[in-house]
Amino acid sequence: MAAHVGNLRHQRSFRVIEEAIDQGAHRFGVRMVRFSVEDGHIHLLVEAPDNLSLASSLKGLSVRLAKALNGMMRRSGRVISDRYDVRLLRTPTEVRQAIALMRGAANRAPATAR
Repeated sequence: MAAHVGNLRHQRSFRVIEEAIDQGAHRFGVRMVRFSVEDGHIHLLVEAPDNLSLASSLKGLSVRLAKALNGMMRRSGRVISDRYDVRLLRTPTEVRQAIALMRGAANRAPATAR
């Protein structure tokens, strides 16, 4: 996220992010399995049938997040400062480790993962 967006873990920001994720959780055949909101970024665990579906879904999420967070802050302009990073999880062990990492992040602050 851009620096001016501030801490995403504030309850108001978290609610806006949660709603944006819920609205697009199943678009383009993509399923948002889990998410974790950190101070300045978001971790997503996503199932996608292919790269195009994933890219389309995350582009839509970026737009929804930008509009929602800008509306909450009563401003306009860039919200997403960078692109997303993708890591393909190939084994059940990698999935378990990713979930454990996200749970660990959730334990560091009151409003995070679900």
